[in-house]
Amino acid sequence: MRAVSYDAEVASLQGISPVRLFCVSFAVGCALAGFAGGLVAPIFSVTLDMGTGIIFMAFLVMVLGGLGSYKGAVIGAIAIGLLLSFGYQFIGGLGQLAVFVIVIVVLTFRPGGIFGKALD
Repeated sequence: MRAVSYDAEVASLQGISPVRLFCVSFAVGCALAGFAGGLVAPIFSVTLDMGTGIIFMAFLVMVLGGLGSYKGAVIGAIAIGLLLSFGYQFIGGLGQLAVFVIVIVVLTFRPGGIFGKALD
C-alpha cells in the first residue's frame, strides 16, 4: 500500500495492481467500519452525527501537527488531549476554546503545522 501511494506507476511495474489494491483496501476499511459500528450500536444510541466531534478533533490534530508528519500527529494529539483534559478540569467548557486559539496561533506563525511544511 505504501509503495502504491508513493508512486503507483513504479509499483505497477513491479507487478502490483494499483486499482485492485485501492479496491481491496477500500473494501477492508468499509468492512472494519461496519464491524465496529455493529459492535458500538448496542451500547450507544446511533445517530447521524455521532462521530462528528471525534472527526473534527482528529482534523484539528492533523492540522496542528502538520500534514504528512507522523511525529507532528503524535505531538498534536498529545497537546490537544492534554489541553482538553486540563481545560475541562480547570476552566470548564472554555477548554475547547483554548484548543482553537492554540491552533489559530500555530497556523498564524507556522502555516504548515508544527512539523509540516507550508504548501506553496
